[in-house]
Amino acid sequence: MTSAYTTDLLKATGLVQETLVLLEAYQPGQPKEAFSRFVKETDLLGKATQNRVDDILRSNFFRRYVAAGSDTVAALKSLQVNQIGFEVLNQLFLVFTCRVNTILSDFIRQVYWPKVAAGESRVQTTDPAEFIQEAIAERRTTTAWSASTSQKVAEHLIACLIDFRLIEKNKAIRYFSPADATVNFLLHEGHFKGLSDMQLLQLPDWAVLGLSTNDLIRRIKQLAQRGHFIAQYSGELVTISWFYQSLEATADGISRA
Repeated sequence: MTSAYTTDLLKATGLVQETLVLLEAYQPGQPKEAFSRFVKETDLLGKATQNRVDDILRSNFFRRYVAAGSDTVAALKSLQVNQIGFEVLNQLFLVFTCRVNTILSDFIRQVYWPKVAAGESRVQTTDPAEFIQEAIAERRTTTAWSASTSQKVAEHLIACLIDFRLIEKNKAIRYFSPADATVNFLLHEGHFKGLSDMQLLQLPDWAVLGLSTNDLIRRIKQLAQRGHFIAQYSGELVTISWFYQSLEATADGISRA
C-alpha cells in the first residue's frame, strides 16, 4: 500500500550540500545522539540554528540515509571518499529522498517524467499545486491540508527538483540520465538486501530515475559487459552472478571502474 503523503519536505528539501558534509563526518553505527551532539558542538553546518540542525538531522540525514542501514551508509561514504563524482551522489540522494517522501516520488513519476516524455520544456508553477489538490481529494494526504500548507509543500516540491538537478531555477527541464554507477550501486544494494534478481527489476527507484524495465535491462547488459557481474536475460527472466561480497566492496569497485 502506498504511504500517505506527509509535510516532511517542509523541514528538509534536497539539502545536498548539507548531506555531503554530514556523510563525510558520520561514522556508520554511530549513535544518533552522539552524532547530533558532535554536529552542534563543532558547528558542522555553519550558522544554522539549533532547531534547523535538528530538522536537517532528523528529517534528512537520519531518516533518509542512516535508517537505510550501516552497510548502505558505509558504501555511500566509500563512494564519496573515492571521489565518485557529484552527479552519482546527487542521483543516489534523490533516490533515498524519494524512498521516504512518497509525495516527491509520485510527483516525479506521475508529473515530471510524463512532461519529459511529451517533450515539454518546463515544469509549471501550477503543476505541483494541481497534483496536491488531486491528492487531497483522493485522501492520499495524512490530513486535509490547508491552502497555505498545500502552497508551501508545492513550493518545496519544486525546490527538490532544483536541488536534485531535474530542473533549473527557472523551472526549465534539465537533461537527466542516471549514471551507470548509480544503477550499479542500486542493483547491488537491492541484492545485498536479499532481493531476487527478478525483484530488482521492480524497484520503484527505476521509475524515479526515468528508467523503464527495458532501459534497465539494457543497462544491466552494459554493466555485465564491463565486468561488474555476469548477467543472462532470456524472455522475461534475468539471472545475475554477483562478484562483490558486500555493498562497500561494490562501492570501491564502482569507484575504480
